[in-house]
Amino acid sequence: MFLLQKSLYNVWTTTSKLRESVRAKRNELQFLRQNLKLVSILKGQMIFLDEWAVLGHDYCSYLSGAIEALTASTLRLPVVCGARADVPNLKDAIFSAVDVMQAISSSICSLLSKVAKVNTLVAEVRNLSTNELALLYRCKEVLPAIAAMQVKECNLRTLILQLHHLSSTFDNKIVKLI
Repeated sequence: MFLLQKSLYNVWTTTSKLRESVRAKRNELQFLRQNLKLVSILKGQMIFLDEWAVLGHDYCSYLSGAIEALTASTLRLPVVCGARADVPNLKDAIFSAVDVMQAISSSICSLLSKVAKVNTLVAEVRNLSTNELALLYRCKEVLPAIAAMQVKECNLRTLILQLHHLSSTFDNKIVKLI
């Protein structure tokens, strides 16, 4: 009887160690899968982030060019009292300023659609990362309860095995007595 109990205990201990090992490997695998998923998402977004840098550089260069053109056009206008402007030169300066403003407008319109697309993608990435972070915190909260339940399950299975063994031993003794 003592050897059987010792054997059952050893089996239970080994089984518990194996279950713990399997649980640890599953957690590690899940962690690696989540890291792989995150890397794949971020890798796909890096293209858009690189484009964002190019758009920012283009925007700055367009803006500085517009400022220079408008400054040059404005400085050619006579602004002192009683000054007379040459009408054709004034007309050319105003048309030049309008052309610059139209170029700025078309540049901004073309960049605006790109910025809107990138903004949407960045918002999606933000939402995904927020959701994943919430899920990770939830897993962190639930993990101790799962571990406790697993220990209870192992204990209950061991108890059932012991009860079955005692029942079969008891039945065998009754049969021998009869």
